[in-house]
Amino acid sequence: MLLLVPTAGTTLAAWTDRSTVAGDGFTSGRLDLVVDGRTGLDTTHARPDLALEGMVPGESTAATLSVANGGDADLDWTPTVTTGGGLGPALTVELWLGGRASADDTTYPRTETCTGGTRLLPGRSVRADRGSTRDLCVLATLPTSTDDAYQGRTSGSVTVRLDATQVTTP
Repeated sequence: MLLLVPTAGTTLAAWTDRSTVAGDGFTSGRLDLVVDGRTGLDTTHARPDLALEGMVPGESTAATLSVANGGDADLDWTPTVTTGGGLGPALTVELWLGGRASADDTTYPRTETCTGGTRLLPGRSVRADRGSTRDLCVLATLPTSTDDAYQGRTSGSVTVRLDATQVTTP
């Protein structure tokens, strides 16, 4: 007869190992719509060439804005135009994407224009990929049909506001 007796102190070895990977160095990007080289959130600046003193019906003025995406994400920008002051309600404003303002016209009747580009309809957004720049021509006109009640108005303004939102899909 054979008798097996278990021995005390039998050891089974099990080795383990571990590795950890940590990401370090995350920073947030920024959305930066740059107009005429001015950067930063909610910037505002005046354009003296987007004004015309002593304006009479049939006259117009135009200015070219440079609109760039200086941020870290593609964006869509949408323009909104408002007119103000006593002459504001009589002014008509057109935006031309890719257009350029003609040279300053100093002869009567002063009629500046936007050449090239396509007319940007109200509410239409424009995509701007990172690093891209586009021209936007602003044309302000006092129509020939302007009522006599607007004669001698001492104030009038045009404001172009560009609102940008991040593009979240390619």
